[in-house]
Amino acid sequence: DNHPSTAVTLTAMGQAYDCKGEYDRAIEYYHQSLATKKATLGDNHPETSVTLTAMGRAYSRKGEYDRALEYYHHSLATKTATLGNNHPETAVTL
Repeated sequence: DNHPSTAVTLTAMGQAYDCKGEYDRAIEYYHQSLATKKATLGDNHPETSVTLTAMGRAYSRKGEYDRALEYYHHSLATKTATLGNNHPETAVTL
């Protein structure tokens, strides 16, 4: 279960529920993905930031903007720490 490819699949499942408007279900899958990524890749890995951004988007769509901002800020901090300020992926988060 704890393998980075499992986390990618969990994120994809979360995205499918996100697209369907089932935000709580999406967030459940994002949390599982995040836990798997942290266990296998660590807290400061660019792939971890992908799930953090997805979680922020789901909370935003639910109208939970403060919670969304927490995840967006965490994603940005992770990208800045791992990729630097001038990397295109960091810029996308801004």
